[in-house]
Amino acid sequence: PEPCPVLQRNSATFADSACIRGALQAGQPALLRVNGYFGDPIIEDWFLVGKDGIFWSRRNDDAICASGCESWGPVSDRCQPVMAFDACETRADETEGCLDPANWVKDCEPATPVCDD
Repeated sequence: PEPCPVLQRNSATFADSACIRGALQAGQPALLRVNGYFGDPIIEDWFLVGKDGIFWSRRNDDAICASGCESWGPVSDRCQPVMAFDACETRADETEGCLDPANWVKDCEPATPVCDD
């Protein structure tokens, strides 16, 4: 299931990320995607929420494994959701750190990306 629309990070506010952050915290099965268009390359964050925790990956091109697994950035398994964002929710000047999906999970274990070659 994909309960939240794709979040366009470069034009989003912290409030716009509430659906995805809530889905991570709920722990219900979901596939969540955040796009970031910051010139070249495009950065995409994917979260797969399952019964064993959260799988998170970041990739730097426009097609999954288009140039092989080296196109993937951090890939982590069994992450835990960050539950409190008090500093982000109470500030008028939302910082890049609040909108960086890497800050929405913690205690991740390294994992290896799996690509269909």
